[in-house]
Amino acid sequence: MALAILKGQKVDGFVLGTKPKPAEFLKSTEGGETIELLSNPEFEEWNTVDQVLLDCLLGSMTPSIACDVMDYKNSRDVWTALEKLYGAFSKARVNQLRSAMQNTKKGKMKITNYLAYMKQTS
Repeated sequence: MALAILKGQKVDGFVLGTKPKPAEFLKSTEGGETIELLSNPEFEEWNTVDQVLLDCLLGSMTPSIACDVMDYKNSRDVWTALEKLYGAFSKARVNQLRSAMQNTKKGKMKITNYLAYMKQTS
């Protein structure tokens, strides 16, 4: 659901990595020599959006989940960490539910008891 919201706001590229971080500085050269580093306006715009997105992501989490990812500095890193932390759990849970649904038999149970059991399992 979160990804759908991000897509709707056209910021999903930040968390998916398809909108990569631009270079923070641009080199100003003269005669082939670097004379100074200039702030990159593309980086500043990217960073502003990313930090707002990071704040929204962290603000939407329970404190215990936020503690797991609070050291990350951008939204892509938080998203990747969350996928690693909870994505495997979700896949395992899907497999567990699929197995339970396929292997559970109604047998002699009343239909209401069977449906209640299936609902409780999920």
